[in-house]
Amino acid sequence: MRPEFKATVLPDSADDSLVIAYRRWCDLVSSGRLPSLSDMLAHETLRDHPGLAIIEVEWRDVGKPRFRFGRTAVLAEAFDRDGEGYALDEMVTPDSYPGIERTYRIALDERRGHYWIRTIVTRQGDMRSFERLLLPLSEDGHTVERLLGLFVRLKEGDSDVAEAI
Repeated sequence: MRPEFKATVLPDSADDSLVIAYRRWCDLVSSGRLPSLSDMLAHETLRDHPGLAIIEVEWRDVGKPRFRFGRTAVLAEAFDRDGEGYALDEMVTPDSYPGIERTYRIALDERRGHYWIRTIVTRQGDMRSFERLLLPLSEDGHTVERLLGLFVRLKEGDSDVAEAI
């Protein structure tokens, strides 16, 4: 039986690189399986994307995933520290964790891409807004083992930033 994959909708204003990534993911999913990391990174635009984050899914207990960051250059900019090797709950403030974790769980549990705009406050108190796209990945085509995150920082004064706040 062919697995079901749910679609997400990117707004017309989404960054071109996010649209390219999402189209590639959809093309690969149309074969009836989730793409692997190597499937996605075969595309030059994605492989060299400055906002690429690879998020490993670790299972602590049944039904309790923990999200650990791999390559995270853009997260270092966002959080003013390198996030590589850190889990999500170690990177964000306790009050922001539930909302972010819930979004990651949507991509994981529903096996679909997820787009959103988020404004974060750094440890120095600076506000930074990002477009984000999460895409579930699988080596066997069915079990989600990681999420591919693409983050694009929005410039101050961008109309999308004002709407996100």
